[in-house]
Amino acid sequence: MNGTMCSRVCLALALLPQKITISSAYRTKLCPLLFKKVTGISVTDFELLTSIGLFNESLMNDAIYKFRRHEEASLSYTGINRHEGEAVGGFSTVLEEDEYHEMYGAETGTPYLKVGDKVEVAGSGICTVTSVQKERFSVKDSKEKTTRYVYPNAFEYGTVKLHKK
Repeated sequence: MNGTMCSRVCLALALLPQKITISSAYRTKLCPLLFKKVTGISVTDFELLTSIGLFNESLMNDAIYKFRRHEEASLSYTGINRHEGEAVGGFSTVLEEDEYHEMYGAETGTPYLKVGDKVEVAGSGICTVTSVQKERFSVKDSKEKTTRYVYPNAFEYGTVKLHKK
């Protein structure tokens, strides 16, 4: 199969609501005209190609989740998070938000943080994350001192690392 079609299927997914898988969305005829315009094939042709195994589900899921991760990073740079707290749909699977961030956040070198996580801070040792906002997070060290950091810069510069248990 041509890589362009796979890319177009990934792009078509970006135009769907976040928690819908591409195959379920188009099987239920959610956006047939949009799908045809973006991919160049009809929903019927897509279903036929899917049924004969032309799309490798695991590779398509991976590509779509990576595409979403890129989209998310681009939007979060501007302070926009359109899908905070929502499940994330792929080609044939849906991941809960935490599961998605664990799998695909690690690839970018920027971990997904939540309150209660343990991090290693240069000069302070192991600290506990006490708050997480869009571009900042706070940690408390063993002496109960709270420090704020810019997210994700603190991870990118190596000042803070996610503590491996």
